[in-house]
Formats: sequence, C-alpha cells, structure tokens
Amino acid sequence: MPELEMPVLITLFILAGSIAGYMAGLLGIGGGAILVPVLFQTFIFLGLDEAHQIHAAVATSLTIIVLTSIQSGRIHYKNDAVDMSVVRQWVPFLITGVVSGALLAGYFNAEVLKIIFAVLTSLIALNMMFNKVDDSLDGDLPAIWLQRGVAIIIGFFSALMGIGGGAFSVTIMRLFGRPIHKAVGTAAVLGIFIALPGSLGFVVSGWGKEGLAPYFLGYVNWLAVLLLIPVTTLTAPMGARMAHKIDRKKLEKIFIFFLFLASARILWSVF
Repeated sequence: MPELEMPVLITLFILAGSIAGYMAGLLGIGGGAILVPVLFQTFIFLGLDEAHQIHAAVATSLTIIVLTSIQSGRIHYKNDAVDMSVVRQWVPFLITGVVSGALLAGYFNAEVLKIIFAVLTSLIALNMMFNKVDDSLDGDLPAIWLQRGVAIIIGFFSALMGIGGGAFSVTIMRLFGRPIHKAVGTAAVLGIFIALPGSLGFVVSGWGKEGLAPYFLGYVNWLAVLLLIPVTTLTAPMGARMAHKIDRKKLEKIFIFFLFLASARILWSVF
C-alpha cells in the first residue's frame, strides 16, 4: 500500500471503530453494520483477492465485536438491563447457528444473502414503527422450542453477515413485550456469544486459503483488529451509559432509524 495512504487508512479505522463502538453500547448491536462495509472497502483498496474480501470483512468484524459486546454488556448488566433467563436459554443454540454459518459461509451467494438481510431488517423496522408495545406489560416469550429455533436462525445469519445479532434479538424480545432497555441490554450480552464462536469459525474456514495476506489468521485480519479494538472498547461503554439516560421512545426511534440505515447500506452494496 502507498505510504501516503497509511494515515488515511488509520483515520478511517479509528472513525469506524468510534461509531461502531458507541452504537453497540447505545443500541445493543455489535457494530458490524458499520464495520463490515468499511473493512470491505479497505480490503478492496489493499488489493486483497476478490474471493476473500467479504469473508475477511465479516470475520474481522466479528472478532472486533467480541470485546465491544463485552464492554457494552457489562454496563447494561450493572444497570440491571439484562434478562439472564433469555441468555441461558439462547446461548447454546446461538452458538450452534453461529458455527454453522461461519463454516458454511463460503458456500453461499453473498448477493442473495445481502438482499434477504436488507428486506428482513426493513420489515423489522416497519413492525416496530406500527406495532407499538406497552412497556408496562412485561410479556412472556414464546415456547422454549420456538425460542431455541429463533436463536439458531439469529446465530446463523449474524455469522454470515458479520453482525452481533442485536437487530434480531432486540426485535424478538420487543415483539413479546420486553422493555426496550431490557431488550437492548440482553442483546449486548448475547452478542458476545455470537461474535466469539463466529470469529473462531472463520479462522478455521479460512485457514490455508490462497490469496490471503500475511496479516491474516484464517479470514481474520489481526492488524485491523489491533487498530480497532482499543477504539471500540473505549466508546462502547459511553454508548451504553447514554442508553440509560435517553427516553424509551427516543431510544426506540434511534433503533428504527438504525435498521433502515443498515438496510439501505446493504442494498446499495448489491445494486
């Protein structure tokens, strides 16, 4: 890479990490919706083999999300905003879906998956806009078997897209009457169990692949991880603290806006 471009690259990484970390804490998301496109464009610029660009972006994003989710999840837990019963029920099945998605990622058409993801996130946002839930009703989640199936699906698609799964987890909990702050906090903790096995899965699936640069461990670019983790871990607690200062309705509007933004970004990359 040209020497003059290195400051630009570092600045881009720091900016992306700052926004991703803050949004992770604020909304219970892992920040992948921001990290993946930035990393993707960066790997194109660096001349990485086209066959590995999207896989490297997804894998590196998941690795960064591990610590981001730990930081934001810790703050939400201290604020009693984590439903540990959901965490205990979902984690084994989230991991099953995540590992399957990470190992099978190379066999899926990325463009089709992007369209599915964009449509799904738009539907989630529309549902939250028009299907208002009373936070005074702490509703029951569906049957255990259905929760487990949902957890597998969330883990599978989160791994394929390089996200922490917050958009899916928060929406499911909101649909069944869980308060937005509780849903966001629980999603932040669940993100840990999506990102960690997902990252390890991409290390395994990318191991020994031709065309990967020296700074890669499987599909994970450890140089980008080292640059971004300090920034994301610094800004994630800031976002988590702010989440508990914002009015519930305002927080929900921010989350809906994020979903539409993520959907538009994915569609733009396809067309």
